[in-house]
Amino acid sequence: MLAIMQDALRWDDLALLLAIQRGRSLQAAALKLGCDASTVSRRLRAFESTLDARLFDRTPDGLVATNLAHRLMPHAERAEAAVLDARTEAEGTDTRLDGTVRVAVAGGYAAYMLAPNIHEFHDQHPKIRLEFLVSTRLVDLTRREADIAVRFVRPTQGDLVCKRLPTAGESCVVATKTYVRSRKEGEPLRWIGWVPEYQSLPDAQQLRAITDEAPTIACNDMVTMVECLRGNAGAMLLPRSILGSYSELTEIPGYDVPPNESSIWLVCHRALRDVPRISATWQWLEALTERTLR
Repeated sequence: MLAIMQDALRWDDLALLLAIQRGRSLQAAALKLGCDASTVSRRLRAFESTLDARLFDRTPDGLVATNLAHRLMPHAERAEAAVLDARTEAEGTDTRLDGTVRVAVAGGYAAYMLAPNIHEFHDQHPKIRLEFLVSTRLVDLTRREADIAVRFVRPTQGDLVCKRLPTAGESCVVATKTYVRSRKEGEPLRWIGWVPEYQSLPDAQQLRAITDEAPTIACNDMVTMVECLRGNAGAMLLPRSILGSYSELTEIPGYDVPPNESSIWLVCHRALRDVPRISATWQWLEALTERTLR
């Protein structure tokens, strides 16, 4: 059986193993691999048949790796790293100013920085296709989950290059003019803020510095918070650079908001930094952020 396994075991099998282990479901693995769940199920059955052993137990909570799967995982991760390194090196020689660039970015940055200005980039580079991965999760650039990331934390691991960009600038307490007019004299503000899991964010710390009140409305997404704000739900902290974009909003005076000391970091894999399509995207993101926040 060992000879059969040596002939039959492929990188695709190990990639399947990693996708299922990380996703804990056939559907999540299918999304990662770019196929459907029935294909993942069929490939898993074929792989297990080749090994003559079970790799995952089916449970109500999803797929759970067996001992064999756990033993294979380090080998699969090393194979993945080798494939990614080879791909990165090959792409590093690409001289074309076209193709796809995947940019990982938080929701607020995507909505208030990128979306209003993205037409500029496509006017300059019509053959480059941008894919925005909008999430607060830190993507793994060494695994090529994205080509470029806009982060609020400086990376400390991986062969990455990064550039520090301007901070989000001065913030103030804002609400809609309608909310301010309807608020009774002396009535406390209804605060809109981050959920407890996000209290380490700089603007969550700023809010705690000016009020002991917990947010009446708490979100894990900046765009949702701003839409609650625009819907007259309460008040929140907002950078002045965003305030000017909404005529219905106004500043509520009397709050000494401490400065936001956080930085924005532009990050990509070192081997990809000079690939033309990635370099062009990097330069545009850098120029846009500096122009908007200075």
